[in-house]
Amino acid sequence: MKQAKETRKKGSFPADDMISPILHAATRIERLSDRLIFEPLDLSFTAFKILKYLAIAGPSSPGAILECLGGTKSNLSQRLGTLERKGLVERLPSKSGSDRRFAAFALTASGKRKLRTVEKRAEKEGLRLSGYFSKSEITTHAAFFRKLLSLLDQAESHGCTECDSNEKSKTKQKA
Repeated sequence: MKQAKETRKKGSFPADDMISPILHAATRIERLSDRLIFEPLDLSFTAFKILKYLAIAGPSSPGAILECLGGTKSNLSQRLGTLERKGLVERLPSKSGSDRRFAAFALTASGKRKLRTVEKRAEKEGLRLSGYFSKSEITTHAAFFRKLLSLLDQAESHGCTECDSNEKSKTKQKA
């Protein structure tokens, strides 16, 4: 227990612990981005993810959004309702006409502007941090996260992270 407290105090983690520093950094980045980017623009990180998803995927059903972003139906419904009231998304009529449960949602022009504003603000804040890293560190960091995201994509496509780690150990044993 004492060692864990000392590790946290120093801000370092054991060399073989990849997950803890990533989770720690992700939590801190989310808190910082809420304070510096989303709150001043009257938006939440979750709302931003929904807007970004709709910008990439185009008009989508709540089910498709939920499948990609995760969460609960209730929370997504509330978020979509809030974004709709703010004029950032619009509910497209369902093919059946009157059944609101089967509607799709799309970005409005206002939603697209808000998304660009968030992205510009995020870029500005990110540029402040990038000055503290060398080009080599930035390149290594980007390569690491591209590879990590690719591995996560593979794991999610099977629905099992266990089989990916087993596959890796089999490959290492053969080499």
